[in-house]
Amino acid sequence: AGYSNDAWGVNFKFGYASNYNRSYYGHVRLVRAGQSFAPLPALSAVALQGTPTASSATVAGTSSQTGTGYWLAVPQGSTAPTAAQVKAGADYGSVTVAAHGSASMTAGVAASFNAMGLSAATTYDFYLVAEASGQLSALAGPVAVTTAAAPVAGACGAAHGGVFTSQPTVSLCSVGNATSVTGTGPWSWSCTGLHGGNNSATCTA
Repeated sequence: AGYSNDAWGVNFKFGYASNYNRSYYGHVRLVRAGQSFAPLPALSAVALQGTPTASSATVAGTSSQTGTGYWLAVPQGSTAPTAAQVKAGADYGSVTVAAHGSASMTAGVAASFNAMGLSAATTYDFYLVAEASGQLSALAGPVAVTTAAAPVAGACGAAHGGVFTSQPTVSLCSVGNATSVTGTGPWSWSCTGLHGGNNSATCTA
């Protein structure tokens, strides 16, 4: 500080640091202050957990150290994020993050990360990092996650309300699967929902 014309330099041949005049030319080596010497956490067993719904999915992972897990989901095939970008949980480059979040992790214990607000029948790439003692783990992923199709309620087809001389066999449902047609005229059947849709339609002819 007392020599405004000088700057600190490091001699890598002999291993000492000294002041050099700023007019000297040299190579630049970038360094970071406050770097932790704690061991990096490591992730393992990062995989899909259970069956995704139409709007959510759960991925589990285990950290070698107690800390915090950060995750994000992006459309499949997107450019992979860095570990720091996963922690930030924000859009990066031209990639729009579909969902992100964090949860605490206990060393050696599997932690679950639940991604909500996903689109139905869509495949995402899921990435996870762990942070402990200010150190980020290597990036884990992508884990492919495909959400289920959206539930759809059953709906009667064109045969509903029609007049027939024999039992109808076509156009029973416009949406869903038809049950067996019962009766001798009038006839009745139901159209069950698709992909977990619980609402069934009752149809007659």
